[in-house]
Amino acid sequence: MEITLKTISIPNICIGSYGMNMHKLKIQLYLNKQFKNKDYKVKSISFNPIAHIFDYCFLNYPKNNTSYYEYFYFLNNRMHKESF
Repeated sequence: MEITLKTISIPNICIGSYGMNMHKLKIQLYLNKQFKNKDYKVKSISFNPIAHIFDYCFLNYPKNNTSYYEYFYFLNNRMHKESF
């Protein structure tokens, strides 16, 4: 299976970790506020359902049988869509 990534012409910041309870949403909220205070256009994607109340795009975790490449391709496409 060949995967072609989409070009994303705006900066993207990914906050990730290898586990839960690592304060990713707290960091994302902080960065979001800082960028908005500087009048940057900001869109956020999160796997945390609480993020929805902050007007973030909420995504469900991928299924267990999803490969790394499929997952990365999915995120790339989603970031491309959100960048417009």
